Order: sequence, then C-alpha cells, then structure tokens
Amino acid sequence: MWRRMPAVLAIFLLGLCGCSAAVTVRLDEATSVLPLAPFLSLYRDASGAMTVDGAREVSARGLFSPVTQSRPSLGFTKDAVWVRFAVQNHGPAAALWFVELRTPRMDTVDAYLVRSPGEVEHFAAGNLRPPPPRGEEALYPVFPLSLKAGETVEFFLRVHSETSVQLPLGIVAARSVAAARAATGVFPAGLFGYLSALIVLGVVFGVASRERGCVIYSLSLVGIFACYLILSGYWSWLGLPGRAFMVKQGVILTGEFAAFMMVAFQRRVLDLGVVMPRVDRWAVRVMWAGAAATPLLLVIPYRSGYPLFVAHLLLLGVALMVVGFRAWRRGVRVVRFYSLAWVVFWLCLGVSSIHFLARQPMSHLPWMYGLLGMVVSATLFLVAIADRVREIRRSAMKAQARLLEAERKVSEELRLQMRREQLLVRDLHDGVGGLTANLAVLAEVGRRDASEAQDRERFARISLLASDGGAEVRSLMSSLEVREMSWPDFFDECRRYGQMALPPHGIAFTLTETGYTEQPGPGVFPGLSLLRVIKEALTNTVKHSGCTRVGVLAEFAPHQVRLTVRDNGRGLPAGPATGRGLRNMAARIHELNGTMGCRNRDGLELVFEISLPVTLVDSPPEVPA
Repeated sequence: MWRRMPAVLAIFLLGLCGCSAAVTVRLDEATSVLPLAPFLSLYRDASGAMTVDGAREVSARGLFSPVTQSRPSLGFTKDAVWVRFAVQNHGPAAALWFVELRTPRMDTVDAYLVRSPGEVEHFAAGNLRPPPPRGEEALYPVFPLSLKAGETVEFFLRVHSETSVQLPLGIVAARSVAAARAATGVFPAGLFGYLSALIVLGVVFGVASRERGCVIYSLSLVGIFACYLILSGYWSWLGLPGRAFMVKQGVILTGEFAAFMMVAFQRRVLDLGVVMPRVDRWAVRVMWAGAAATPLLLVIPYRSGYPLFVAHLLLLGVALMVVGFRAWRRGVRVVRFYSLAWVVFWLCLGVSSIHFLARQPMSHLPWMYGLLGMVVSATLFLVAIADRVREIRRSAMKAQARLLEAERKVSEELRLQMRREQLLVRDLHDGVGGLTANLAVLAEVGRRDASEAQDRERFARISLLASDGGAEVRSLMSSLEVREMSWPDFFDECRRYGQMALPPHGIAFTLTETGYTEQPGPGVFPGLSLLRVIKEALTNTVKHSGCTRVGVLAEFAPHQVRLTVRDNGRGLPAGPATGRGLRNMAARIHELNGTMGCRNRDGLELVFEISLPVTLVDSPPEVPA
C-alpha cells in the first residue's frame, strides 16, 4: 500500500492543477480591470502547426498547465504558445469587455473566442500582420469579449514570436478602456517628453556654447529615445516607417548607435586624449569595432543577435565605468556625476535585461526599467556636462591670471632691462666718453707745445683718433637709446597676442590693414604703449563680452591712423561704467595725443584715432566729459 502512495499523491496533485486551471473568470457589471494570470493555463506547441480545434482537444485532455507567475514570461522560444481561460458573464445583461495583452506586439497573435454551440470568432494582431485601420489601432493588442447575460465561453490566445514572449493578460471593461490607457500611458509619456526636452536642451546648449560634447550627448539620447520608442510599441502605434524591421533589428541598430555616441561622449567629457591618451586610443578602437560588428548583429537571427547585443552593452557599460573611476583618480572632477549616471543606467538596464532573458515575473514591462534609468542618467550626464563647462571656465580664468602675471613679469623685466641700458649708456658717457674727450684735449695741448714737426704730427694724429673714438661712443649710445618699432612689427605683435589669447576661448581673431601702410613706425615706447591698449581691449573681450569673433581694423590716412576693435558680444551694460579698463585705455591714448571712442553696435566697438607720426606727450589733453 505504501508503495502506491507516490502515484496516488501525483494523481491528487494533477487533479488539483486541473481544478486550478478549470477556474472560470466571473464577470459582472462591477468588473472594471481584472488580471488574468490566476485563471490562465498554458500549452507550448513545439510544431507550431496546431489549430484552435487541436488546442481545444489538448485542453479537453488536461494537457494545459496552470500558470503560476503573476506576469507570465517565457523568454525566447521557438514554440507557439497557447493560453486558455474560461469566462462567464454573471451580470443581468449583455456587456462588452476587452482582453488586453499588455506588452509590445509579438510577431503573430491570434485570439479565438469559442462560444457554447461551437461558434468560433477569430481576431488577429502582431507586428508581422497588416496594421489595422488608424482609428482602430491600439498601443497593445486588444480583443473584444462580448457576452450575453449568463453566457460562458472559452478564450484561446496563440502567440508565436521571434522576440521574447511576454503574456501580461488582463480584462478591461469597455467603459474603462480609455481611462486605463490614459492612466498607464501617463508615466511613459512623461518619461519620453522629459527625454525629448533633454535632447533639445543639449542641442541648444551645444550650439550656443560651441561645446561639441553637448551635441554628442544629444545624439546619444536620440539613439536611446528611438530604441525605447521601439521597445515600448509606440513606434508601431505612431505608424512610423519600417515597422517589421524596426521592431527587431531596429532595437539593435539604435542601441549600437547610442553606444557609439556614448563612448564619444565619454572621450569628450572626460578629455581622455589629455588625461589618458592610451585609453583614448583604445576607446576609438572600441567605437569602430562596435560599428563594424553592428551589421553582423543585424543579419544573424534575432534570438542570437539580441543576447549578444545586450551582453555587448553591459560589458561596454562596465568598461566605461572603470575608465571613469580611473579618470577620477587622476583628478577629473566631472566623473563624480558621470559615474553615478552610468551606475544608475546600467543597473536599471541590467535588471530589465536579466528579467527579460531569464523569464522572471516583473511588476512592470522590462523596457520601463531601462527608460526610467535612462531618464535619471541623462539628467546626471547633463549635470556632468555643466560641471565640465564650469571646470573649463575655472581653468580659463586661471590661465588668464597666469597670462596677466606673465605679462607683469615681462613688463618688469623690460623696465629693469631699460634701466640697465640707461646705466650702461651713462657709464659709457661718463667713462669711455670722458676718457676719449680728455685724451683729445691733451693731444691738442701736446701738439701746440711740440717743437718738432714730427711731434706735432703725432699729437695731431692722437687727437684725431681720440675724436673718432668719441664719435664711436656717441654712435653706440644713440643705438642703445633710440630703438625703432615699425608698423609691420607692431601688427605682427598684435597678431601674435590675438592668436595666443583668443582662440583658446573659442573666439575667432582677425586683423586687417588698409590704406598707405608705409608710414614711419610708432617707435619703441609709443608702440609699446599703443600695443598695451590693444592687448587690454582684447583681454576685456575675453573677460566680459561673451563674443565669438573679434576683429581689428587698421585704416591709414596721410596724417592719421584709426584702429577699430569690434566684437559681436553683449556690449556694455546699461548705466555708468564701473571698471577701470576703459579709463586706462583712454589715458594711454591721450598720452599718444589721440582720441578714443566707444559705442555699442551689435557688440562693442572701440575706435582709437592717433595722429601720425606717433609721439608721446608730457601733458595729455583733457578728456571731454
């Protein structure tokens, strides 16, 4: 007797399963939304050729297995999956409900409503089927369930797909369909809208600031946006082109494009070419290797290509996070937000992908986890970009301070050099010049006192040589005191400074000369003073104008030169000027006996008019109020 107990127990358990599978869904006028998982039974048709009559026969033999998951998921399978449940209208009157398959559409979905006399109603949906009329198309497959009062029917659903098979089935009352769709569509619609706003914001910010990293960021979001638009079913629902291709290979194509752009984004935002040159070279190779592998993933069967695609994304994500942490150790501050963004995104995508492939029940559809993670991560990526811009600005300010300090040191060294030269000239004048002058006087006295003609000739020769030595000393003193600066030298120095100071800040610089330029040069000291004015003007454009272009125009007239410095920045603020830059420039120009004008016209325009030849004056004219 004890030997028969396992068999008896097995029969008893099978009976319990059969009873569970035979539970009928009871609907009435109060039924609004009802999950079907507790009432479902399932059968896997390996041949894929079974018809609804065959399914009814298999069901009658008790071969359908009860569903134990709250959200059935079978992953990738070549079988045709049949789902069955019985439903009865316990209401007092006929009513209409809908059976909804809440998942992005499978390749082929066939619904069969079997009424008691054997009448069978067939409904078809799926990505490989012709789309229904635009007015009747829904985001997810829905099938009408019209029941008379007290009527009991069987409902069979056949799903066959190359994609992962998900079966979140439910019944929705006709009066509640619109409200249920609106409630469930608010969250993904909000995520898609926010993602679209980030894309637009990245493009606008990138174009305005000339920061290519922002544009690359937006392009990566475009790929991710398209990928989730396909995964969620909105691509087909909106009637976008390439429906049959995009629902499978389109996910891989858009995902690989997003991965390509994300690697490019990392190279830009972390400045890998400077911080880690070897890693940057490997990143370039990884980018193009992924691009080369994409066509292969598109042509192999989807059941093989999609797991490889997911594995590639996860491995790439881990590699990008490792590179980010290494950059953090090397002092790249933006990694704090960048790495956090990757952790959030890959965690959410990994959870959804593992559940998707491992056929585990989920409270939401798999793509929802990844989209939520992407939205949070995209926000953190944008914060990382803003942090990088702040670091660039801080570095620029430090570089500007170092440049000003270097200029101060150069000016100090020049002043000391000029002082040394003055001391050298004085020593030459007082020393060698005095000696040669005394020698000439003594030689002349000796010539006069000499009695012999030969002695007088010798003293005359000594006097002549002493005079020539004095002339040589005076010539050397003039060379040290009078140094010349030509206009070509002046403009070469302006170009050198402009090309050094402006392009690193994204500002284009041009210098144009017109008129008769073969004028006497300004000289070394007036030229240095005028050069200081031009440098001050260019420095102020970097600090205050926010411009992208600066031009210097030199116009020569017979007795005058006009220098115009024009930028396309924001111009002077309204109200009285509070800085000292313009006052200092005006003072220097008046020391050169010139005038300075300033006006806002599509930016700021400074005009310096100086008489030729350029000279320094001891008492500059008064500046008109």
